[in-house]
Parts: sequence; C-alpha cells; structure tokens
Amino acid sequence: MQENSERLQESISNRDRPRRRGRKSLLTLAERTVARKEYQRQYYLKNREKARQYQQQYNLMHRKKKRLQGDEPGLATGRQAVKSVFTIRDIMNSSPEKSARMLDMILGGQRSLTM
Repeated sequence: MQENSERLQESISNRDRPRRRGRKSLLTLAERTVARKEYQRQYYLKNREKARQYQQQYNLMHRKKKRLQGDEPGLATGRQAVKSVFTIRDIMNSSPEKSARMLDMILGGQRSLTM
C-alpha cells in the first residue's frame, strides 16, 4: 500500500516537471564516433551492389568528352560552330572586321541570314 502511494506521489511530481524535448545521449563522444563509423560501414556493405549499378547506369548516360591525343590533357576536341544563322542585328552591332567576316560566311554559303 505504501509502495503504491510512493509511486503515485512520484508520478505526480514528474508531471510538474517540464518535459525535455531531446534525449540525453547515453554514449560518450568517442563511443558515438565509433558507432557512427560502424553504422556507415554496415550501410556501405549492405548497399554496395546497388551503388555499383547506379554508377554503371550513370556512366552510360553521361559520357566523358573526347580529348585530342598528343595535346594537353585539358583541351577538348574542336567543336562545330554554334551559330549557323546571323541576323541583321548581329551584323550591325559587331565591329567592322567581324561584320566583314560574317558577310563573307553568308556569301560563301557557310552561314545563313535571317531578317
């Protein structure tokens, strides 16, 4: 009987205390570090095959740029001209030398002109 009344008093006193939002960690910093490393190792071992498949699919979808052999490693292969059509505004707003080159390309048939 006395035991029940003590439990009741304890539960009442616990209600008056403010509730804690976070849990206090039972592990020390070093133990948490070891536990995190072990968790990461287990996660890696568990998902290794899935990660390999993902990497293979990614490599199939995203090809590397081809490089010129014998040149510097950072140089990519030459690419085609991006702009195939010039407008009158492009010619008017460029320098005279560049305008002359644009007109030569248009007259040579390499590029076209739109209004």
